[in-house]
Amino acid sequence: MEAKRNKMRKELFDSQDMVDKQKEELIDKIEANLKQKIEETEMFLIRWRLI
Repeated sequence: MEAKRNKMRKELFDSQDMVDKQKEELIDKIEANLKQKIEETEMFLIRWRLI
């Protein structure tokens, strides 16, 4: 009975480790998506003069 409990405890810890790993990978992906690249492009030019 104790061997069964130890096996189940190990499986639980392994599952928790897998969930933690997946969580970290997801956080890394989200952080990468949130990084923004700013690019400036001149689209048009307005000239004016005071008379």
